Amino acid sequence: MLRDREWAPSYTTDDGSLAEQFYTPVLTEAVEYNRGTGYFSAGSLALSMRGIEGLIRNGGRMRLLVGCTLDAGEVEAIRRGESLKRQVERNLCRVPLDAPDPDTAGALELLSWMIASGHMEIKVAVRCNDRGEPVENPIYHKKMGIVRDSAGDKLAWNGSDNETPSGRSANSELLTVFTSWDAPKHQRSTEAQFEEDWSGRARRLKVMGIPQAARQNLLKYAPPKDHLPTRLKRQGTVAGPDPDVVWSFISQAHGVKNGFMVGLATAPVRPWPHQVQVFRRLRDGPPARLLIADEVGLGKTIQAGLFVRQAWLEGRRRILVMAPAGLTKQWQKELHEKLNLDWPIYDGRNLVWQDTHAGGRDRTVQPDIWTEQGPVIISSHLARRDERALDITSTRWDVVVLDEAHYARQTNPNNPDKHTPNKMLRLMRSLKGLTEDLILLTATPMQLHPVELYDLLELLGLPREWSWDNFERFYGLVDNPDADNIKFLGRLFRAS
Repeated sequence: MLRDREWAPSYTTDDGSLAEQFYTPVLTEAVEYNRGTGYFSAGSLALSMRGIEGLIRNGGRMRLLVGCTLDAGEVEAIRRGESLKRQVERNLCRVPLDAPDPDTAGALELLSWMIASGHMEIKVAVRCNDRGEPVENPIYHKKMGIVRDSAGDKLAWNGSDNETPSGRSANSELLTVFTSWDAPKHQRSTEAQFEEDWSGRARRLKVMGIPQAARQNLLKYAPPKDHLPTRLKRQGTVAGPDPDVVWSFISQAHGVKNGFMVGLATAPVRPWPHQVQVFRRLRDGPPARLLIADEVGLGKTIQAGLFVRQAWLEGRRRILVMAPAGLTKQWQKELHEKLNLDWPIYDGRNLVWQDTHAGGRDRTVQPDIWTEQGPVIISSHLARRDERALDITSTRWDVVVLDEAHYARQTNPNNPDKHTPNKMLRLMRSLKGLTEDLILLTATPMQLHPVELYDLLELLGLPREWSWDNFERFYGLVDNPDADNIKFLGRLFRAS
């Protein structure tokens, strides 16, 4: 992870090769690499090959925005009506892509493979005047880079280096580095500049995908179909280390520095930034108690799944996932395919695992011992039945997840003073003191009455001052409080 390394505020060739000091270690941690540069040469890949291998090993992707400098004749041709894309294509096709040595040949092969396999996307930037007309000889000269790791942390840099061998080794060059945790303002600014250029929103820039003829000129160096580039085969990048060693390390990694991130860092799925933030919020406990009320489609299952994956890797195996009957198979599939968690569904008689090529592994269990089988998924409709509810509340749990949590509510929510919880809400009220961590998921925490939201928050452990009456009064006053109610509102704020 990027945070696991100490990054200097700047790097200079006066202290040695930038590839060895900076590019190799930073790309080894990256799953996303965005680069803007005025010049491009395959030799740059040869100088930082180990870093690029790390990016590929991580399943990473690279976006490269490279400048194209048009000469006077090409600009004049555009003024006469020829297309900009055609002139850029001719310009790039004139660039020699010879391989004077084995390192350059290997770099060209790797570059072609990265493009063909989807690891790299290249766009071309052409400088323009205020009227959006290409001009001769100016160079797209923004030298910047941004990487992101699997935990969502980012590191950006800018400076005087360029994507040529001389820019990486011979010249006197300087890089200035900004991280998302120590210098977030500068990091976000650099990232925003790249995204503006990449999307073509910059005022004095025309941006296009690399023209087809130029792309084919690069792809001719690709290895045969279904073959790896020579350098990836030689370094064993794709094969990776011994799986037994890897899994042994992962199983113990929760006990080392930043081990609380191992569940996220080793997950097969690449989470969205907001999912990483929820994971971090849950890890700020213990206990982890959270209502996740994102809209449908924002990945609440993955957010909860990343946390239970971390818990499982830490050896906390008493995990219960409850979901409506129609969603239990979906939960099992998501956990299996996206988080490598092979957990059974209890159907009231059997533990039923995900179907695999190895065949079914269903196992009949006695009704009173199914809760002792480790992580388990159960239909919330089944869980709320008296017999199953007794099973669930007769033991302690490490983590409980309730999907579609709004089904735990009052039977008559429009009359909350009657306090008539349904079976699911009664089960959850009994269960909240029997689990260390509790995660509630719903896109609609309130459907008919605010008491439905209050009941869910109360499961997570509201302070004593937040009674239902105070909760209702608070939200009636908070938009327009008067002087007499400021003390009341302040007392509830302090209690939070």
